[in-house]
Amino acid sequence: MSDWSIEIFQNQFDSQTLAKKFSHSFPQRPSSFFERVIDSIDNINSKLFLLVIKGEVRGATFSFKISGYNFDVWSPSYLYVDKEHRNISFLFILSALKKMSANIIDVSPTEDVRKILRALKYTDLSKGSFMTPSIIGVIKTFNKRMLTKCSSPIERFNKREDLIWLKSMESESFFCLKQTSRYGVPFFVLVYFDKRLINNFITDLLLFILKINPLGILIAPNLGRTLGVMSLKSSKFYSFSNQSEFGNYYSILGSEVTEVI
Repeated sequence: MSDWSIEIFQNQFDSQTLAKKFSHSFPQRPSSFFERVIDSIDNINSKLFLLVIKGEVRGATFSFKISGYNFDVWSPSYLYVDKEHRNISFLFILSALKKMSANIIDVSPTEDVRKILRALKYTDLSKGSFMTPSIIGVIKTFNKRMLTKCSSPIERFNKREDLIWLKSMESESFFCLKQTSRYGVPFFVLVYFDKRLINNFITDLLLFILKINPLGILIAPNLGRTLGVMSLKSSKFYSFSNQSEFGNYYSILGSEVTEVI
């Protein structure tokens, strides 16, 4: 099939109709949610790729720029293709990823997309996540170190009230928590940290969350080793990448996790 193309969003389509199509493919999200995401697209830190067939939008996917690395990294999110054109879904995904960046991190892809990423030789960046109630921090206070609240070391996120930045008083290590909630349950997602030191500061993070909300739950990526505290394993935030080495820091800052949830 040669009469299709991928275009970067330029306001030439009905955003409400597109939002409804996204919502149909992801029923846990209302169309109003996708309308807000579409309205926030700036083509600098976020993009919307459209599958266009004979002048009509037949599929789409979002892409968000991830900060925290010294090279360009983007993360795809929410992909749909109209049922009658699912036969070119794979080609759409391949082409969209190629247009996004040479470096990709896909956070929480659907099971179908995971199969495609594995076929493309993408590797696990995180094997899901650990969920830890903040009250657990009280149990291990003997291991406490010092974290202090600070401004973002990355200018792009300086004014974000949903992001909590913490700094070690012993080194130049930074940690970032994304505040969100689901069904009234407060979650604090660890979206940026030094992989070498996370176990040293896990208690401090839990105690910090405890002070904000005693019911708070820390969600930290499962990088293949335990956190040293009692936690529940979850498949949420299972991440894949086409790169195997990202340095000492883990970051999904700017991904759908940071920007949307």
